[in-house]
Amino acid sequence: MMRFSVLLFTLYAVASYATWSSLAHVTPHTQEKYKIRVCLAEVPYDSLSVEVFAWFRTSRVNAWIITTREYVQPSAQGFRRYIWSDRIDESPIESIESVEYDEVLNPLRAYLSKSRLPRSYLYIDWPTTVADGGNYYSVDLSTYAGHIKSEC
Repeated sequence: MMRFSVLLFTLYAVASYATWSSLAHVTPHTQEKYKIRVCLAEVPYDSLSVEVFAWFRTSRVNAWIITTREYVQPSAQGFRRYIWSDRIDESPIESIESVEYDEVLNPLRAYLSKSRLPRSYLYIDWPTTVADGGNYYSVDLSTYAGHIKSEC
């Protein structure tokens, strides 16, 4: 009976990891809390380069630039249900673009036009369940408008 109880508890714990996950809203004021550094820099053709350096290995996460029709409040930036289901109908999402990581420097790097900045988010999530529940991240790019640099 004891072995069965341990097995049952283990299976329950594995199934519940995702329920412990929570949305981390990343801004210039919260990036230190989440151990993520975000840099936006101007590049040619009225565009921006977005680079994210984080505590986690970026090769083990999935990331997307999400652009919405209009700004989405932080409490509603949990885009996970749209991304993992591949359904964006009836959502605030206008476009989703995958972001690749740089194997040499190891940042997540993406590009977007300056005109999309007020309604764009860099969304970072794990492709598999993580043992600690983990966070999934919405880097609210509009909050970095006053922090754009000439280079990262």
